[in-house]
Amino acid sequence: AYEISACLVGSEMCIRDRYRVPPLTVTGSVQKDLMLIEQCIGVGEIAISDHRSSHPSFDELARLASESRVGGMLSGKSGKIHVHMGDAKTNLDPLWEVVEKTAIPITHFVPTHMARNVDLIQAGKLWLKRGGWLDFTADQKSETETMDALNEYIDEGIPLSNITVSSDSFGSCPTFNEKGELIRYESHQPTSLLSLLRNFSRKDKNKLQILELLLPLLTSNPARCYQIPLKGKIEEGYSADLLVLDKNTFELRYVFSKGTLLKKPEDNGLSVPGTLIDQSKTFASGPKNPQSLIPVSYTHL
Repeated sequence: AYEISACLVGSEMCIRDRYRVPPLTVTGSVQKDLMLIEQCIGVGEIAISDHRSSHPSFDELARLASESRVGGMLSGKSGKIHVHMGDAKTNLDPLWEVVEKTAIPITHFVPTHMARNVDLIQAGKLWLKRGGWLDFTADQKSETETMDALNEYIDEGIPLSNITVSSDSFGSCPTFNEKGELIRYESHQPTSLLSLLRNFSRKDKNKLQILELLLPLLTSNPARCYQIPLKGKIEEGYSADLLVLDKNTFELRYVFSKGTLLKKPEDNGLSVPGTLIDQSKTFASGPKNPQSLIPVSYTHL
């Protein structure tokens, strides 16, 4: 009953559970889960402004936020609540009510799916201005909503420092008709994060600028948001979690977790973690010109 959100191969972490409030727990309370389960770093997705949510009241949201905040403080974790945003006209109003009527800081909530509609995109601007965090879901297949929203924020000079982008990997992706009836179910794909980079690069030939602008949204920003130590950067003392991309196409070539090679270009999937790879052999089966590759530190995969 856990949703793997801040997923790090070889050092898995999770945030608690499902759309509904109160959430299911292992120990009997969110606070105890955060304190006693090492991998548990927060709560979510909790759904609001959505027909699939349990429509939590102000008291329920405030109580959950307080419990997860205290659990995070006592365990040295973020304890943040990842909030699924739906299409209802109330959009961020339930969160604003908790922030304005209690002492819970705005940074404790991370609304996600923020490119779902125009109203949410606009509401997100004020949320960021007040110091909050936002999460956008990487576009699937032919979608462009998240890319368009980020371009709008960039064009308006809105800082991206408190924005993350996640894949919602294998999360439900339903399609409804004009009557609101479910017509099919699909799932989000983890490859959407790299697809987002590639789609941006097609519109801008300056690939280095694209990486400098967007990579933090996939790497260091999530690590900072969820207070995940030693992750999200290529830096001495940090975990050697790396994706190596072709610098021209942004195609994935190698995957490392804690210095262990999990994927090579000829592999169809991730390898079982094994022996640390000797640096002199890293590109033995790869391209003849290693300079065509760029290492990318990752938090979401």
